[in-house]
Amino acid sequence: MKQRILDAIYKKLEENPEDEHINRQTMLISKAKICTIHSFCLDVIRNNFYEISISPNFRIGETVEIEILKQEVLEDLFERKYNQKEEGFLKLIQTYTSYRDDEQLKELILKIHRYIRK
Repeated sequence: MKQRILDAIYKKLEENPEDEHINRQTMLISKAKICTIHSFCLDVIRNNFYEISISPNFRIGETVEIEILKQEVLEDLFERKYNQKEEGFLKLIQTYTSYRDDEQLKELILKIHRYIRK
């Protein structure tokens, strides 16, 4: 990413070799912290973990771990809702499930979740 920015600066410098501002940028870019938005946010969190009350040794979960956690949360949520016997939840179950299981509804929820995260 830094190289692409440097290439763009050199291109501008070729167009206007006397521009002091552009010349200065070629020297300053080596000190610039250039990263993706995800890396930037991760860096902010790592440097301020104590402000948001998380463990200093937190880590980003792997894709498989995250999928397992989603399944576990969904299972726990459904179990809790079944035990509460809420009318709205029971209507949802009747509408979107078969008499055998509720897997279709769970998959629909995960599909909606994936869609809205895009």
